[in-house]
Amino acid sequence: SLKVMAIARMLLPEINIPATTAMEVLHPQGRIIALQSGANILMPNVTSAENACNYTLYPGKEETIAKGGHIFASLSEQFERIGRKTGAGYGSSLRYCLKNSIDIDG
Repeated sequence: SLKVMAIARMLLPEINIPATTAMEVLHPQGRIIALQSGANILMPNVTSAENACNYTLYPGKEETIAKGGHIFASLSEQFERIGRKTGAGYGSSLRYCLKNSIDIDG
């Protein structure tokens, strides 16, 4: 998956590539590693612990459930450690923004 993300990033630098929670089933820092491999969108898991049992999509997903309301602060700290910042826009791809003359920063 990481190699495909890296190749896709090189071939299509303007597209959005998500780092999903499934990456953390494979490695505890899977989404951060995906961001370092070419992904540029992080998909946070904001499902509450009490509702998680209703959203079991794949084995091990329950380990990626957000613990309390600190998920966004934690993600921002992780981003800073790898030299990234949290965006404030809608998450439109660079390709879409360039095509439609939209400010990239939101």
